[in-house]
Amino acid sequence: MLAVIFQNSVVVILFTLGILVLIHELGHYLVGVLFRMGVVSFSIGFGPKIASFRRGETEFRIGLIPLGGYVQFIGASPYEKVPEAFKGKELYRRPIWQRALMILAGPVANFLLAAMVFSVIAFKGVPQKPPVVGVVEPGSPAHEAGIQPQDMITQLGDHKITTWEDLVGASQDHASETVMAVIQRSDTVMDVEIRPQDNGKIGIIYGFLSALVTVIPQGAAAQQGLPSGARLRGMEFSASSQPPGVFHQVDRWYEVVDYSNQYLLHHNSSQPLYLHLQYTPPVFEGSPSSTRHQSISLVDEDDQDISSDLKIVSVQVSQLSDPHPALAHTLMDSSPAVRMLAGLGIYSGELMVLGDSKSLSQDRPSPLNDDQLMVGDYVLGMHGQQVSHIYDWLRIQSEHADSQTAPVTVLRDGEVREVVSDQIPRRYQSPEGPEVMYVFGYQVGDPLIFPSPMIQKSDTILSSVLAGSGDALRYSVQIVQSLVGMVLGQVPVKSLGGPILIAQVARESASQGMIPYLTMLALISLNLFLINLIPIPVLDGGQLALLSFEFLRGRQLSRVFVERYQAIGFVLILSLIVLATYNDVSRYWLSVLESLGLG
Repeated sequence: MLAVIFQNSVVVILFTLGILVLIHELGHYLVGVLFRMGVVSFSIGFGPKIASFRRGETEFRIGLIPLGGYVQFIGASPYEKVPEAFKGKELYRRPIWQRALMILAGPVANFLLAAMVFSVIAFKGVPQKPPVVGVVEPGSPAHEAGIQPQDMITQLGDHKITTWEDLVGASQDHASETVMAVIQRSDTVMDVEIRPQDNGKIGIIYGFLSALVTVIPQGAAAQQGLPSGARLRGMEFSASSQPPGVFHQVDRWYEVVDYSNQYLLHHNSSQPLYLHLQYTPPVFEGSPSSTRHQSISLVDEDDQDISSDLKIVSVQVSQLSDPHPALAHTLMDSSPAVRMLAGLGIYSGELMVLGDSKSLSQDRPSPLNDDQLMVGDYVLGMHGQQVSHIYDWLRIQSEHADSQTAPVTVLRDGEVREVVSDQIPRRYQSPEGPEVMYVFGYQVGDPLIFPSPMIQKSDTILSSVLAGSGDALRYSVQIVQSLVGMVLGQVPVKSLGGPILIAQVARESASQGMIPYLTMLALISLNLFLINLIPIPVLDGGQLALLSFEFLRGRQLSRVFVERYQAIGFVLILSLIVLATYNDVSRYWLSVLESLGLG
């Protein structure tokens, strides 16, 4: 329901800003009333009122322009005329400490809102990515340290690790440092030494490769009937050519490798050995009589009824041949199991072309044909660079995001071929505005299989409040660092956003669910908390600066000084509004034009 409502940007900005402004002004109002300060009006929004009611001496109203709000206290200066009903409640008559608390109450209310939201999230529980290794890049720091798929990293240096995000942050904090990592592998806990790269990466991917296989036609597995594009579901070794009644279940490539390594470690080489594979054959979309197919269906983890499609093939392991020359580079530093499988003509299908990328179906390249890619092709290189694994594939794509075509080297039917693929333009919004990048137009390999998320939640209300407050403080520090970086030129001024940016991120977060939206709301509230404390006239921080001047001077400030001070503040705030609006328009003009039917 929330996602449907928030498809409208106007509703998003009214709802989101309304809550943030209400909480902020309510902080001023409640503390002011506590100290018996006279309140003339309480307004959500500026400009002409569109709705109002009166309670006691105070008018509560909604203004036409929903970009802020205010609480008007009576008697801000001795020069102001005060109605008889407000006599004795003038603001200037209150001690400086009371006025300071009233001013601070607005920003503090925004902080408390954020802490409360984070506390609710902590109590409810948030799905988190566990720090489980999916894929290890050959030659990376993780590979050199002996880290394997399915390992859980629980500590890196002095950082305790509970989530994948913790692991990423700890790795960046220890860039170029040699530190100890604590690894949990099954029931074993071990310490390994690792040195993250200069960019803070250690060479691991979240998510596992599926057991999709590429099969070389000349290999023993293909001769026994195992098709390229099959997905392994079970495997077993035996001394007999007869398939067993029970198979060891697999659906991830590392499971295939691990189980094979375990068996080979204890196998007597003088005994005959057969590998029995249980698999689902590739499902081709397109003409079944043609050797050129539009695509192989992607792995579907929700499809549990696959027993009727299972096939079995048995291959004698003694029939090993040399790895295909074009794939020899993929076997560097590989285990005995990987070399054994390669000797049978079986390789991971992580670089296998499965067809048109479904995520890009609105703007596909020309149909697959002999001059371009074909379903079943195995990618060996791209843009003149060798591709040995998924890391190479992702890196080269990123480096050539501005290329409209991609020269690709593939293995097709056991032969190396050079083909060219048209890249697909994808428009996106960056902090600098609308940009275009070119992406590969075909699905290569199955989507990664992710481990089950873990639910992080607090057990008691007190622990939830402590966790929520801690999150609010931690994010506040990060925001302050960003603001300081902006002043020092380390963070681009273009990252500053206004109402359009708020509406955009609110709508996007709402489409992802209640927790992402509440998180976004809390983060914006923290931004308001900190920005309002900046000592710029008109902002709460500027008003606190005035009180500080008054305290140091020992008497009321002159009317001329206050008016000039506020005029400077008005100019500064107006400049910030113009800058934020300019950034919003330059960042999202493409979306605005499209919404008007002009894009």
